[in-house]
Amino acid sequence: MRKKLFFTKVMQMTASFIIFNVSGLLYNIYISHKIGSMGIGIFHLVMNVYSMGISFSVSGMNLTCTRLLSEKPLNQGYAESVHIIKKCVTLCLATSFVSALIMFIGADFISVFLIGNPDCAMGIRILSPGLFCVGISGVIGGYFTAFAKVKECFLSQLLCEISSWAITLFIVDRFSPDKMFLAVIISTSASVFIRLASDIFMFLLSVRCHIQKKGDTKFSGVLRLCTPLALGSYLRTGLSGLENFLIPKRLSRGGDGKSIETYGKIKGMSMGIILFPSVFINAFSSLLIPEIARRHFGGQKKSLAYISSLSLEYTLKFSFLISSILYFWGYDISSFFYPEKNVGQYITLLSFLPLLMFSDSVCDSILKGLDEQVFTLKLNAIDSILRNLSIFFILPILKEKGYILILYASEFFNLSLSFFRMKKRTAMQFPLGKAVLFPVISIFFGRFIVSYLPHLPPLFEMLIFSGTYVAVSEFMSVHKKVI
Repeated sequence: MRKKLFFTKVMQMTASFIIFNVSGLLYNIYISHKIGSMGIGIFHLVMNVYSMGISFSVSGMNLTCTRLLSEKPLNQGYAESVHIIKKCVTLCLATSFVSALIMFIGADFISVFLIGNPDCAMGIRILSPGLFCVGISGVIGGYFTAFAKVKECFLSQLLCEISSWAITLFIVDRFSPDKMFLAVIISTSASVFIRLASDIFMFLLSVRCHIQKKGDTKFSGVLRLCTPLALGSYLRTGLSGLENFLIPKRLSRGGDGKSIETYGKIKGMSMGIILFPSVFINAFSSLLIPEIARRHFGGQKKSLAYISSLSLEYTLKFSFLISSILYFWGYDISSFFYPEKNVGQYITLLSFLPLLMFSDSVCDSILKGLDEQVFTLKLNAIDSILRNLSIFFILPILKEKGYILILYASEFFNLSLSFFRMKKRTAMQFPLGKAVLFPVISIFFGRFIVSYLPHLPPLFEMLIFSGTYVAVSEFMSVHKKVI
């Protein structure tokens, strides 16, 4: 019954993630047509600053809240939820105030010396008050994740998406072309206030069904969990931010006269397509953390090994399928969504990145459920430092292809260490045949079938390939002893 409920929740969250990621992808396509690849590049640099502010505001409180609630028996977790959330929100308000103040006061410095465009200062200031909302919403989101409150997450995000679209459509044409990205920033800032109001309303509706009591959780307990998470988040986001600032600067140093446009095509357009299928993995990974935590603290070793093995198996099966589709039909997908040239080339070159990224995401979620925050902190820090150093030295020589090479090397390094750490902690048996060999064989079968069909539209080719892949892969998995 518990397994059935878990997978039901996964499917519900996956469905909601698909809706919102489709909305996000369409939104990205819409604004790219409005502001172009140059505007997309500048917008993503501003949002990079905002992401750094969010990281400091949240300070790992979302996952801390999830862990504190997941470690307790279900009824006790519900009863102490208000007490725990108050502790987390109090700390979150303090970090949000500092983060918002730095962004507001330092907007001119950031826009000139980091982004290289003084016009971005206004956008950074507009975004700064929203950090309070994002921090509190992050804590409430941790509560929703701990108890798999999919409906509440869906409704809050739906209001956020609708408001973002509505505000953008209403004001975008009221700005001059060179200032049009400000319309997107204003809509982003306004939508987080609506999201917070919705989150608070949904949370109050949820907790009123349970008698609340004061728990034994203290600020010291919250700090014990959130400190490594926060430090890891600061390092990861700070180094990621540095990376995003370095990319156009080092491309320009290598002779790329349109470095911000190149950055916009890779980060804003190509990666948007490549990471879209992660909706399936993100839904599963977010619910996997509390499930792993409950099994770990409950001493269920066999169950822990089983769910870890099964999670990685199906993640790899899915990742092989997505990577294959992006590799074989990258140019067709690109031409359907974007008018800019070269985006299809980047999608094809980055096509096998999901294979590493999705697997690493699941390994990371399992490690977080196993209370391995310190390990992930060290790993992410080392990975980010190496990636920044590589960008600094390699990009002026190899340009954008050097960046693609760095992405692959970085993800492989991160996945390798995470996987072996997870394998050691869970004592899982890696299903090499089901997870790697069978999917690779299925790719060849699928491509063989498609190549002998009469010329069809790309969408039909992708559907036939996917159907063949799933059928062959599952057939071999079921009949592995015969095969």
